[in-house]
Amino acid sequence: MQRVGHCDRWTSDAEIEILSPIQRIALALDISRTGIQLLLDDWLSAGTLCDLGITTHTGRMIYKRTRVIWTRRVGEQCVSGLEVVGSLAPHSTP
Repeated sequence: MQRVGHCDRWTSDAEIEILSPIQRIALALDISRTGIQLLLDDWLSAGTLCDLGITTHTGRMIYKRTRVIWTRRVGEQCVSGLEVVGSLAPHSTP
């Protein structure tokens, strides 16, 4: 990973599984301790809560609840900034 801007953000190309409110695969553009920037084909409205399944670089799956802070259209796709608001136990995901 390569650092981007702030000391706690890193560029990424990890696949992120959106578990709710839609079920999609998105591409993480950058990741920090407090948020994720995603590229996907669908629009996520600001304020929407999203449950994510994230495969770490070690292959471990972690689950996070996030809130969409912003979304903008980039060509045919959308980029969304999500704030991590909590962790989820594997059994609590849809």
